[in-house]
Parts: sequence; C-alpha cells; structure tokens
Amino acid sequence: MDLQDANWERFCRYHVGDWYGLWTPYTVDGVALAPRQCIRSFQRTADRRAITHQNHYRYADGRQETKTFGPYTPATTRVVFVEASFSWGSPTVAAETPFAFETGFRAAERRVSLVARSDTHGVWLPLVVITEHLGRWAARPPAVGSPALPRGWRGLRRTITPDLCVSPAEPIAWRRLEEMGEDRLTVRVPGGLAVSLPRRLAPGQPWVGIVEWAVEATTVYRGIRTYEATGFAQFSLEQFTNEHKV
Repeated sequence: MDLQDANWERFCRYHVGDWYGLWTPYTVDGVALAPRQCIRSFQRTADRRAITHQNHYRYADGRQETKTFGPYTPATTRVVFVEASFSWGSPTVAAETPFAFETGFRAAERRVSLVARSDTHGVWLPLVVITEHLGRWAARPPAVGSPALPRGWRGLRRTITPDLCVSPAEPIAWRRLEEMGEDRLTVRVPGGLAVSLPRRLAPGQPWVGIVEWAVEATTVYRGIRTYEATGFAQFSLEQFTNEHKV
C-alpha cells in the first residue's frame, strides 16, 4: 500500500460515519459563546473510491442548514491522519489573508477537535471546540482537568510529513503547555481540551499550533501542527499514558 492509500485507509477506518456534535466558540480568554449543533456526515460511495461530506447545522433559533463538501478521493484528500487523529489547515501564513487549521482525535465512539482561525492581520478569532459522538446525540462526558502527570507517565510521538510518510514511534518527555514559553497563548476549556498558539501570526515566521485532549485521567493526546517559514512542514501525534493507577 502506498503512502496516499495508507492515509486514505486511516480516514476510512476512523472517521467515516455520522458524527453528532456540539460546536462551541470560545474567546481566547476562555469565555464560551453561543453553541450550535451539527451532524458531520462522511460516507463512502458505492464503489468505495470516494467519500462524500455533508454538515447538517442546527441553530439555537430553530434554523437548519446543510452544506456539502468534497467528494474526497485518495488523491484529493488534504487532511493528514496519524492513527485516529487528524489535522488539516491553510498551507501557509500569508499577508492580508485569513488563516485556519483544525486538529482532532478519536477515542472509542467519541471525537473532539479544535478549530483555530486568524483574521487578515494574524489576530486570533474565537476558537471553535467540537465535541462529537458517532451515530447519535450523547451527553457530554465528565470533564477532565489538566493532568499534573506525576512519575509513571510516558509518551510516544509519531509524525507525518506532507508526503504522507509516518515516522516510527519515538519516546518523548512531558511538558505542560504553560511551559512552552511566555510568548505563547494557552487556552483551556471544559472537557479536557486545550490549545497553545503563538500570540499572533506573522508571515514567514516558523511556529507550532498544539491541541491537547485529556481523554481520561490516564491518557492525554497532543496534536502538533508545525510550520516552517515556507509553510506547513509536519503534524505529530503525541500520546501520554500512565502505567500506574492515579
């Protein structure tokens, strides 16, 4: 199987289906704004060579709206997949141009993702946190706070490059997002989700966007989207687990 087909198979294995979700905007100060419901539907065609994509939005005032995207094929899929995680976004930070990326993770029948967007001046707009369940509406899971990660935790990282090559897993050490540097913005929201971003985007500057999900008290996922001066360079999935009961 070539790299393009392998990326496609991860898409099909983990993300095809109807994802019933709540989309909640948050200011960069962590204040929740009015949410909306959305069913994201990814379905393989009868010949299994493409995936169709529709978003069915439900607004608080009763309005409903459907938007159609794709269809996607192995050759046209711009999302990168590492195990059950995914990420996509603008290829570069360009002057006077809005920017956006989404990074997410699946665990069992749950999926969460975060969308970060900037305006034409590199200033971050409200974040969008998406919490989804496969096949049905579900109650929100219990909130998981920011883990302290005492001794006993270990981490592994896998990285995918734009040519869709996935690296072997390598061991990594834990650092809290708040320890990544004072020049970064860290936002934590209910549900164990957090993001770390540069305070402002600037064209031609290397940077990373990190999305973290504390799935439960003993598992944390991180998706790290890395940009060099020339544009998107790689996406890494980090998984931290605790071998001891907490």
